[in-house]
Amino acid sequence: LLWALGFVDHLDKPTAPCDVTRALGILQQRSSAQLISDAQRRPSDQLLDEAELIHRYHWAVVEARTHDRTVPASLQPEVVAERRRALNWLIGHGAKDWDAITADT
Repeated sequence: LLWALGFVDHLDKPTAPCDVTRALGILQQRSSAQLISDAQRRPSDQLLDEAELIHRYHWAVVEARTHDRTVPASLQPEVVAERRRALNWLIGHGAKDWDAITADT
């Protein structure tokens, strides 16, 4: 989510959980008002490109699990699923509230 608001330059491949210390640092450096004013929403095409990429990663993870194979490219299934959920929410997939977002594959 910090990436989508312009506080992080790029998303690494989902091979490990996010750097929580770094994320908290970004949030703690600003008041709520500063956070809102400093946020620069990424263009829709970038959000959609990331959503498509994470969908493909998620598909690879599910295929590996279904066929009892090793997950490819060191992807972390939990990280992939959570990132997909966040990106689906950001792009309005299914027009659902956060708690209702799914990542069906």
